[in-house]
Amino acid sequence: STLRRLILSNNNLSGLPPSLSSLVNLEYLDISHNPLLVSNGHNDYSCFPRELENLKKLQA
Repeated sequence: STLRRLILSNNNLSGLPPSLSSLVNLEYLDISHNPLLVSNGHNDYSCFPRELENLKKLQA
């Protein structure tokens, strides 16, 4: 079976592991309600590994 949906909401995540990029068939990733924001309230995109760019099926 192939993982297509991953729900990680409400897990107190401060970042994402680069290994997430190995989920090449991932279409949906829910990381809501995690402390992935900087203090000024803007998204801290530095917590996202650059390898996520390789997930071509992931929808924004």
